[in-house]
Amino acid sequence: MNASQAKTILLSEILTRLGYEPQKQTPRDAWYYSPLRDEKTPSFHVDILKNVWYDFGHINGQGAGGNTVDFSCAYLEARGLPCSVSEALKWLDGLNFSLPIHSLIFDEPRGQKKQEPKIALEYVCELKSAHLISYLKSRAIPYLLAKKVVKEAHVKNLDTGRIYPMIALRNEEGGYELRNEFFKGSIAPKEITFIRNPKGVATELHIFEGMMDYLSACYYQEQHEFHADVVILNSITNTAKALAYIKGYHYQKIYTWLDNDAAGISTTKTIREAVTRERGLSLIPMNKSYAPSKDVNAWHINNCKNG
Repeated sequence: MNASQAKTILLSEILTRLGYEPQKQTPRDAWYYSPLRDEKTPSFHVDILKNVWYDFGHINGQGAGGNTVDFSCAYLEARGLPCSVSEALKWLDGLNFSLPIHSLIFDEPRGQKKQEPKIALEYVCELKSAHLISYLKSRAIPYLLAKKVVKEAHVKNLDTGRIYPMIALRNEEGGYELRNEFFKGSIAPKEITFIRNPKGVATELHIFEGMMDYLSACYYQEQHEFHADVVILNSITNTAKALAYIKGYHYQKIYTWLDNDAAGISTTKTIREAVTRERGLSLIPMNKSYAPSKDVNAWHINNCKNG
């Protein structure tokens, strides 16, 4: 592991691994009891968006802070251990975090574009990785809900030979959407995911952009599942493929759960135009139910924190 790779590891994940949980948290900031010293009032601050830390009471009341590597050095020093950068990188590597695949690609010569990550699917199994379950928890998705829908894929970086566990959602052509806390990508082919109504023929279709939004919405349904058909686009570029499920079918209502941004609004408009061409079919956009949040999962996370 090099310093650039180490800096991609979330400080919140390191602290959780060390047994520290936030005492106060907002979408941007988290406050912890300092892992560098004993204290009764949490004064260890993590900027979640920038992934940097600052300990306001470190070293005789003088503050200290920095990035992931700086924290690792300080943590080792506080325990009387060798605390050079190289020792900190060895310590982090020993914690076995799943690094983002793109961070493990060999650097190209200066001025040349980095090559795209080359990945291959090794195998798919039931969701069981504690690391992935922890990631789902950070997105407010219960394990028992998620395991009904997603699998665990083990994916190899072909440049390094290292294998990483990923949350995997299978699509209609046998490809997979892949997620963990560092990586968002897919195993080709790119296609929609269609989930059929477990109760039989459906008269309603719900359309989501991604798996996290769908899982978030399931949380509020009876038995944590929709009694309707569901399409997960996996990318708004797949909208036209979803429309093929509307034309000439038996649906009476189409519900859209797309993002509250320009792309989501435009995609909803495209779906509305297709719906108006079908007799007896109506469109119900759900955007207002999770506004002003950008998407369903962001609203769900906030709702769970405040609930």
